Amino acid sequence: MKRMADLILKGVTLVNHDGVGVRDLAILEGRIVGLGDLSNFAAAETLDCKGLHILPGVIDSQVHLREPGLEHKEDPLAVLRLPTYRPFAIGRLLSATAVMLFTSTVFWQVFKISDSEAQLAVVGLVQFVPAVGLTLGGGVAPDRYDKRRLFDTV
Repeated sequence: MKRMADLILKGVTLVNHDGVGVRDLAILEGRIVGLGDLSNFAAAETLDCKGLHILPGVIDSQVHLREPGLEHKEDPLAVLRLPTYRPFAIGRLLSATAVMLFTSTVFWQVFKISDSEAQLAVVGLVQFVPAVGLTLGGGVAPDRYDKRRLFDTV
């Protein structure tokens, strides 16, 4: 007996923890229920996805909910109703809070030990300069090198 799926994606390039590979995906109610050999699946719709990529588990923080013709989604809080967004937003909030607490603690300790504004400036530069350098280099590298090889090395 064949298992049911809403949609089967044939020949999609899947990028996940196993690496990059061409596979078939079965999707039921928005969740991946089958991967690889789907001979035991039947679906209402099958799409040929040759040349398309899927990155399951990746949340696009630039997602646009206000598509043309969907004016009912014009609610600014619509994103909060997405079940995958809430854990993402909570994680981002906790992460940002932890970074701020850590940075404040480091500056407090440096000032308490040295009692010098100059030492605070040095600590700030030591934290800031590498971030700027890596950001600039990280922005130039994809423009100059083959992106597939670049991501394989990272």
